[in-house]
Amino acid sequence: MYWAIGALAIWILLLLTVLVVEFRHPSKSVAWLLVLFIFPILGFVMYYFMAQEFRHKRMIGGRERGQAEGGHGEETGIPWKGNGIHEKRSYGYPAPSRPYDRWTFPELGVPPGVEVSAELTPFEATTLSRPGDEGLTGVDSRLASFLRGLPESPVTDGNEVEVYTGAETAYPAIQEAMERAKHHIHFQFYTIRDDEAGRDFQKLLIRKAREGVRVRVLYDGIGSYKLTKAYLRELIEAGVETACFLPPMIAFLDRRINFRNHRKIVVVDGTTGFLGGINIGNEYLGGNPRLGHWRDTHLRIRGPAVYGLQRLFLSDWRFAARTTIDASAYYPVQPPAEGEKLQVVCSGPDGHSDRLLEVCFSAISTARKKVYLASPYFIPDDSLIMALKTAALSGVDVRILVPSVPDSRLVQLASFSYLEELLQAGIRFYRYQKGFLHSKIMLVDDAVATVGTMNLDMRSFFCNFELNAVLYGRETLDRLAADFDRDLAASEELQLDSFARRPAAQKAGEIVLRILSPLL
Repeated sequence: MYWAIGALAIWILLLLTVLVVEFRHPSKSVAWLLVLFIFPILGFVMYYFMAQEFRHKRMIGGRERGQAEGGHGEETGIPWKGNGIHEKRSYGYPAPSRPYDRWTFPELGVPPGVEVSAELTPFEATTLSRPGDEGLTGVDSRLASFLRGLPESPVTDGNEVEVYTGAETAYPAIQEAMERAKHHIHFQFYTIRDDEAGRDFQKLLIRKAREGVRVRVLYDGIGSYKLTKAYLRELIEAGVETACFLPPMIAFLDRRINFRNHRKIVVVDGTTGFLGGINIGNEYLGGNPRLGHWRDTHLRIRGPAVYGLQRLFLSDWRFAARTTIDASAYYPVQPPAEGEKLQVVCSGPDGHSDRLLEVCFSAISTARKKVYLASPYFIPDDSLIMALKTAALSGVDVRILVPSVPDSRLVQLASFSYLEELLQAGIRFYRYQKGFLHSKIMLVDDAVATVGTMNLDMRSFFCNFELNAVLYGRETLDRLAADFDRDLAASEELQLDSFARRPAAQKAGEIVLRILSPLL
């Protein structure tokens, strides 16, 4: 009897622990409590290893010191050196206009013209002036004020942007840029497969390394868990540097298995960059017979916005490879040019703000005419649900494009649990019929758009390291809008009356998965 009382006391203590630790996230608390009720022992083991707050873990080089000093070191993984460099170093940039502290770390290098002073506080340390900072034509003034105020993401001007709607066009473009590389190739993906597509890139990376180009390959430990040792060994033997972001065993023992690097970045010679939703593997070329055609969106960028991609890669590389790079040669001077305004915005669980969720919320909340969204996964948090419903009830045309054929049935059922109340608010949902939709797009009022790696789910909002481009150029916006319209034409609109009549057993499953959705 005493053992039963003791076990009950321990179980109650565990429940109270969850309530105390997760008090800022009620929905997450409920999800974990349900797991603990159903699986008392296994549930707590899962909680112990999966629910750790990444931002509270000690990172390489004192990431927390940056937080304590009021800076944003938490998003770069590079420490502020409190007693480090005391001299003021000028890089010949025009008169500064506003704080920009992300490039103050000597280890990451500094873009041409950024002025650095370590004697100042992190918020004052560096300032950056760009022609694109001044006006965002057509963007709601409140949204423009918010976007211009992102200290880590300046609005850069003079960018050339190319849009790709699938790996069939994105892969050749990436390979062509890599073929032209003279100095370095930085190659980062969540998933790299050892298959025909993966081998094509491997051969090119090996050849460029043997030509004397500095090649670095960064991959996620979970997303690329099937990547073979032979594949990596062949890269390393050819002189390619490789690094794994949080290898599974290390991440499991360190209680960070739940935090993944979902970014996709390619930077060539510091002047050409790629980002978007496409990874490296045959399935992205339609090689998965169940999913079929893979519809995605990827971008090529040339211009000053590439500095942002470079900074992110070097930051992630420093953390994963545990090495310091003399990055002075990785930010080549880019002469002024005509082009589009663009921001590179990132977020991750090591930051105190969920930046990309904030961008999404602000854009939807300030929309006047339309909000078009596409995402392979749809598990919104309460703030996004409220923003979407309020926009639709205010007369904004809100349309959300999701896959018809899912790559995860559980995630699809969890997403179904949100649809009925949103349909009732006037939001229109479309299910893509031509294959698997993997695009991550937001279009607002024909004035601003985002493309990148962030899905509309809680994992992207709170657990993953993500990256999006915020776009303002008319040509790119028109292209994205035309692509979205074509996707709508290839989709089936979900009707409220028929959706409400789905089987009771399915609804019951959705209820359970809705509770667990913060953990999916």
